[in-house]
Amino acid sequence: RKKAESLGAKKIFIEDLRKEFVEDFIWPSVQANAVYEDRYLMGTAIARPCIARRQVEIARKEGAQFVSHGATGKGNDQIRFELTCYALYPEVKIISPWRIPEFYNRFRGRKDLMEYAQVFATTMHNALISQRLFVEISYELVNKRKILIFQ
Repeated sequence: RKKAESLGAKKIFIEDLRKEFVEDFIWPSVQANAVYEDRYLMGTAIARPCIARRQVEIARKEGAQFVSHGATGKGNDQIRFELTCYALYPEVKIISPWRIPEFYNRFRGRKDLMEYAQVFATTMHNALISQRLFVEISYELVNKRKILIFQ
């Protein structure tokens, strides 16, 4: 909340979607035995449609014509966000920075963004980014030289 306010956000929506996530996404995935390559749980993958669904509900309620996400072009997260948004709100326009040539040519990935951020946050030598989900926890250890991904 504080970060959004400091950046000038007019409205901030911070919601607890755990109940919906479990009932509408986790249980159907468990029932379908949704495991990738016979070993990876689909926690992150199924979280994106849950988040996007609520984002679209808020966008409609607020009369917003645009939504955005921060998924990079490397994995499937941008597809999960965007297909969910288009399925639920076909007329919405999606701002995807990683698909804007001026942005992409400057920042090829998270590593480039972290190096750029170093100029503004000198204390950020190591950052731990995590997504705590009900069925899994994904961690990315980011430092100035390399990105290691643990799942």
